[in-house]
Amino acid sequence: MSKNKNKINALVLSVIIAVLSVLGIQTDVYAANNVTGPKYDYNERKWVYSYVYYGMYPQREVVYKGDSAQISALASRNVQSYKKVSRKTWNKIVKAKYSVSGDAKVDGVRYRRIKMTDATQAQSDTPELYRWFDSSSYHYFIYEPIKWKVLEISKGKALLLSDEALDDEKYNDTKAAALMWNICWKNSTMRSWLNGYTGSQNACRENFSKDNFIDAAFTKSQQKKLIARKMGGNVKDKVFLLYEEDVHNSEAASRRGFIRDESYRTTCTTYGYAKGIWRPKQSDDQTVMWWLNTDDAGDMVPNVSYYGEIDSDGRNNNKDAIGVRPAIIVSKDTVRKLKVAK
Repeated sequence: MSKNKNKINALVLSVIIAVLSVLGIQTDVYAANNVTGPKYDYNERKWVYSYVYYGMYPQREVVYKGDSAQISALASRNVQSYKKVSRKTWNKIVKAKYSVSGDAKVDGVRYRRIKMTDATQAQSDTPELYRWFDSSSYHYFIYEPIKWKVLEISKGKALLLSDEALDDEKYNDTKAAALMWNICWKNSTMRSWLNGYTGSQNACRENFSKDNFIDAAFTKSQQKKLIARKMGGNVKDKVFLLYEEDVHNSEAASRRGFIRDESYRTTCTTYGYAKGIWRPKQSDDQTVMWWLNTDDAGDMVPNVSYYGEIDSDGRNNNKDAIGVRPAIIVSKDTVRKLKVAK
């Protein structure tokens, strides 16, 4: 009797979720999943991860299906994942009213528009970078569920890392060529941008309360489920970057499967690519660099290379073209109710 009741409850829940999806209402309530931390497959000789969806962020580019020039431009950069839309839908997207952060909703679907000047690095004739035709035309990207890699489930909490680099941001963006010294996580613009802080929280005094990652990616109810992590400098943040010791040469790194280069390698979304992430031609799988974190005040920040190598010496904190892989913590109960991703 109890088994039949569980089946009925699961069916009812599935129907409710399907109806909400049709209406464009986002939900994170799913039947309990079997998500676990990383496990080593001795037969395949590789680490096996669980993946879940949580939050939304602009990812694939949206193009009018008759725009052969833009479709060819994407193909020239080996961008294979984009969304074609009809002329009617395209016109609605273009004519929509966009917010300060560049967002708008069309028929219940959320989009973001950016142009060449919004990218941290843009050169139309460089094959490693996204191809922009001019500096005035907007390009449009659709919000899609964020795919997270489950790095660890321990003590009732789950540590998640975005599967791809979602955006391109400088670790410390001075909005000028000058390099700032004595920068660490606590006073970086990266921290403020990821968490939506005001200028009082970073050395550049930049206000990210209106345009940031956390508000773009998560609803208010989703943000309440994020568990702040204690970081260096006696601060706690709900969205953060992983430290080198989180992923390299430590017991925790080994437990999370960060042992071989392939565990570190990642790709980027089309949106991240358009924002300025550099994809080297010689990297056949289109892997990209991504930032790590530091509490050591200075001008250099560690990162992971295209080939999955740890760069402990780091790059200048105002370096562009390096991807951002946000990390978050949610409760074990929350992660067990999220939609499983492949």
